[in-house]
Amino acid sequence: MNIKNKIAVIGIALFVILGILYSETHQLKLHTDPISKFSIEIPYSWKVVNEIHATTTSDTLFGNGNSTIVVKRFQRTDKVDEAINFMGESEFMVFLADQLKIDIEGYNILSTSTVMINDGSFYKLDANYVGKKSQKEVTQKTYITLTDKSYYIIGIDVYSDKWPRSKEIIEKSIKTFKLLP
Repeated sequence: MNIKNKIAVIGIALFVILGILYSETHQLKLHTDPISKFSIEIPYSWKVVNEIHATTTSDTLFGNGNSTIVVKRFQRTDKVDEAINFMGESEFMVFLADQLKIDIEGYNILSTSTVMINDGSFYKLDANYVGKKSQKEVTQKTYITLTDKSYYIIGIDVYSDKWPRSKEIIEKSIKTFKLLP
């Protein structure tokens, strides 16, 4: 094989490899859940790790081994509505986020804010903690929103050393989250 052919083969191989890497790190694929009434575009190389649908709750976990996105839906019950009426919607979402401090040992809240995603208002929590099994620091982002019939908690967990590489595609994914009628 002459040098021109070798260069052409190497060039084609690089083009194919870069195309695959770009697809896995920059492309999204649509996941629609008509039972839980949401859709989200997840990173191309990710998969549904676990999906549970019950009468009053649902739990869908997406992941790639280093990072996860979980979408949890909870039906609004009379007790939940009483709590929302008593506290107010914003304080109820803060209350839900505060439960993470109780549930996760060493949970460190870094910031809170309100963000809009596809015309929906979400309470956002940025935090970190050290994983019990892995003993590695985890960056966590949590988004909470209310609808007339349910409330949703979206959680993102990424090993902190992987966050800089994963941040762009995960944030792009979260921006695609939509509640379905």
